[in-house]
Amino acid sequence: ELARTDPDATTIQLLSANPLVLPYDKLAPILEMIRRYLPKMEYVYLAGRVTDLKNKTVGELKKLKELGMREISLGVESGDDWTLDRIHKGYHASDILEQCRKLEEAGIAYWMTFLNGVAGKSHSREHAIHSAEIPEAKGELLKYIEQFMENSDEKELRAYRERITRAF
Repeated sequence: ELARTDPDATTIQLLSANPLVLPYDKLAPILEMIRRYLPKMEYVYLAGRVTDLKNKTVGELKKLKELGMREISLGVESGDDWTLDRIHKGYHASDILEQCRKLEEAGIAYWMTFLNGVAGKSHSREHAIHSAEIPEAKGELLKYIEQFMENSDEKELRAYRERITRAF
């Protein structure tokens, strides 16, 4: 239908139902079909989980990039292992780094989403500190920390920000 209504489309987002979970041999034909029906398509954006990348090699990711997959939104939720276990994500912070290195090697851009407050009040600091250790998250996490701590007193917020900044 898109080929009929917007044949010159250059960007498409495959976000619903987590298309990145598909193995390479099922995802590649979808990207090939997009290319066949929309030959001007340049950028395909996908949403997915860190665990979705484990079943793909760097070589496969490079081929998917050639087929148009240019950027991935990863819902990592936290860089804190305790929090990741608590919300049953099925991976740890080291896995985030490992899988993102594969994307970098394949030349695929990505960005991460973190869930503010997912660790609860009792573990929020650890969640923020360990999430800040994920290099790609630095800027976003500093914003998160400021938003999350806006009800804290200024002295506590300054000390917290300094601790996070030193981690970089």
